[in-house]
This record gives sequence, C-alpha cells and structure tokens, in this order.
Amino acid sequence: SYALHGDESAAAASGALTGAWLAQLHAQPLPPLSLPSPVYGADVTRFAADLCESFPRFALRLRSLGARLAETLDDTAGAAGILAHGDFHPKNIFIDDQTVTVIDFDTASIRERAADLGYFIAQASVMAQFRLGDAAHAGSLARGLLAGYGEHAGVVPWQRLAIHAARTYLQSLHYELVTLRNGRTEILEAWLDRCDRWLECREEHDVESLIR
Repeated sequence: SYALHGDESAAAASGALTGAWLAQLHAQPLPPLSLPSPVYGADVTRFAADLCESFPRFALRLRSLGARLAETLDDTAGAAGILAHGDFHPKNIFIDDQTVTVIDFDTASIRERAADLGYFIAQASVMAQFRLGDAAHAGSLARGLLAGYGEHAGVVPWQRLAIHAARTYLQSLHYELVTLRNGRTEILEAWLDRCDRWLECREEHDVESLIR
C-alpha cells in the first residue's frame, strides 16, 4: 500500500506514480451524467465558526482564516472544472509494483484540478503526524506527487493548490477537535500556522518546508 515512512526515494516514487494516475483522471472527458460542483465557502465558514465556539482564544484568527478561505475558494475564475476524485488521500490509494489502484469515488465531482492535489498533500501530512509523529515524513511523498503530476499534466496549479491545502487543514482541525472531540488541542495553533504558510504561497515552493 502506501509508503508514508521508510526510504525517501521509495516514497517519492510512490508519489510520482500517484501523481501520474491523478493527471490521467483529470484528463478524462467529463462524464455524460450530472455530478455536483462543491461550493466550499459555506463549509469553511462553518468550520471556523464551530472552532471559534470551542476555542474562543483563537476566535479572531479563525474568523479571519475562514473569511479569507471562503472568498478565495469560491473565486474559481480561470480554473477549468475537471473530473476530480474528491477524497484523494493515501488510505484510498494502493500501489503494487507499478500499478495504482484508487478506491472510494463516492465524492467524485466537478472541481478544479488543484482541489485533489492540495487535499492529498495536507491529508498525507496529517496522517504522517498522527501515525509517525512528524508531518515531515510525508515530504518525499508530496514532492513525488507534484513531480509525477506535473510531468503528465504539464502544469501544477500552485497558487490554487496552496489554498486547497489550507482549506484541508481547517477541515481536519474541525474533524479532530469538534467532530471527534479527541482533545488533541496541541495541533490547533500549529495547524493554523501551517494554513498561514500555505496561503502566503503565490508561486511554486518547497513543499517539504510547508508541511513541517
């Protein structure tokens, strides 16, 4: 399955195969059936409001982040809609030698290509942090993903990818601290800092430094 740890070159190779697979999905013609096109603004506003209620000390910062994400996420001018997986993270991807198998297309929809990319990178770093104790273990995987995607798609939509990565960290904070109420409050400030780092990106950046 997935290499979130161990040899960095193996993780990068797995990421490159995954990126190539995703580029092929995004290149498919839109299917002749009705698929949803998510509107993220309402979700990120709700995530921020719920977190504000639970953690009032961070209310100002959370409201500002939610408003900024709501404004930028729904402004997709110039970003063509493609067939997206919608829940593209390491637990839904299996690699056997050079064969990539992806499961759980329940949330397949019409989105901008940056949505799957940013979501994958943020989710991989969250899983690495919880499973291995350090988000940096996902760095080689993320770097490989972008290399494989760029090679086959011809472009990586970096600025929009960064916005979707920040959106995913806010969504994950809401899931961990509001939905699960698991008490992992040490992640709150650290992940808000990570959101800020991603949102400051305007061009291609060292992805491994962003997820640390």
